[in-house]
Amino acid sequence: MLLRLLHGIVCRVRRLRLSLICPPLRGGGRVIVAAGVAVHSSGSFERGAALQLARGVYVHIAKSGRLVIGDNVYIGRGANVSCYEHVLIGNDVRLGERVSIHDENHVFEPIPVDPARRHLYQTTPVRLGDRVWVGANSVILPGAEVGDDCVIGAGSVVRGVIPPGCLAAGAPARVIRRLTSSE
Repeated sequence: MLLRLLHGIVCRVRRLRLSLICPPLRGGGRVIVAAGVAVHSSGSFERGAALQLARGVYVHIAKSGRLVIGDNVYIGRGANVSCYEHVLIGNDVRLGERVSIHDENHVFEPIPVDPARRHLYQTTPVRLGDRVWVGANSVILPGAEVGDDCVIGAGSVVRGVIPPGCLAAGAPARVIRRLTSSE
């Protein structure tokens, strides 16, 4: 009983600390935040109800970035979301352990000679549709669009468009087959 009470207090303190770091987490709906979660936001962060961030999740939103997360989203342990322009994560999305989502890439051609220009980024928005499941250790690259009701296999590298209702896997991720409805 005492252990459960202490656990509840620790969880509330964690949520309070994170809500002070990132005020958008204070919005409506339930947020479950594990230890070691870091949210660095100088841009726009919108979220739906029932967001769950597992241990070690890192979220970075640049000043010009806009991160939108839908309802009932789970972001697995050690995941990384980096938003410099726009990242949209739909409703009922599950991101496995160590998934990385990036809408930016370093400018590497032509090679910048000026040291002040070595930290420039090229950005392209990323969109994950509703009811998407991304397997562990997958990387979502700039410009990726994953349609509704998709499953991305573990260890995949997603670039380009994955149509709705597909199982995709590989590096780069390719459609393996269409998914069938359970209805």
